[in-house]
Amino acid sequence: MRPKDPTAWGQVDDTFDAALSAMHKDKPEVASVAATRANLQLEMAVPFGRAGGGGPVKVEGILVTDQTGHALPCEAMLQQVEDKQAGGAVAADPAAVEDLVAKATERCKADDDRNSDAFSAKALKALGQG
Repeated sequence: MRPKDPTAWGQVDDTFDAALSAMHKDKPEVASVAATRANLQLEMAVPFGRAGGGGPVKVEGILVTDQTGHALPCEAMLQQVEDKQAGGAVAADPAAVEDLVAKATERCKADDDRNSDAFSAKALKALGQG
């Protein structure tokens, strides 16, 4: 990857380093570790071209970006989860969905649409979408 696109390699490497750093703290914070892992998953999904406006990205088979690779509004993704639940969808592990929604909401409030969308996509997948 490094010879093909040094910039993309740098992005993946930096994202991986951030994830490792969050996990190897003396007292890792669950939210921080989850956010950096979600960020790494997204970076690995489309390592080339994200900064240059790459194509659409899916997490768990669910679209989390527009056609140019920019994150969808996290509020819209959270609304999809809410609509799915209001429509009667029930996950095999409702506690896991509740945790994913809490993480998505936290990241959304922090204006981190990319990671929020990844958590929302995982919640949607658990609710049977995708």
